[in-house]
Amino acid sequence: MCGPTVTPPPPPVVPFRFENANGNCLSFNLSGYPCSGGNGPAGGCPLTMGPCSGNASLFTLEAPIGQGRPTVIKSFALQDAGFDVDCSATAPHTLLKMLNSGFSQFVLANGRIEFSGTGMCLNTGQGLPNPPCGPKGELFLKDQIKLTPCNDPSAQGWSWSKQ
Repeated sequence: MCGPTVTPPPPPVVPFRFENANGNCLSFNLSGYPCSGGNGPAGGCPLTMGPCSGNASLFTLEAPIGQGRPTVIKSFALQDAGFDVDCSATAPHTLLKMLNSGFSQFVLANGRIEFSGTGMCLNTGQGLPNPPCGPKGELFLKDQIKLTPCNDPSAQGWSWSKQ
């Protein structure tokens, strides 16, 4: 047949919420920093536990999407902002934040959000963080999300659902 090739439209972006067993959701704290992804102390936006309302608790999952397979978690509200870590992706108490350059892969499985291939998972904002590990002089916020070994109880109990 002759004629123009018709390209189907991309599928709609479906937002997700990540909730813990206490009914709080993963969200980013817009008041902590500008979510710029630039250099200096204002280089990102901290991830915290908070209310399950508003755009700050909505995220998208980029392919490959599937339980137990690596995926990239990005903001629904901020263009090109994704999860990333300060300092080491394998060190306990490393802080999580949203960065414009943050396109790290995570695995969603068994009630955990694992930093892909590291054995470290997102906790639910519990515990005291280590002192700042990088040159940015990070601020610590109440309920800020940190990495913890995946077998730690504070890494358990996550669920995710389409909104």
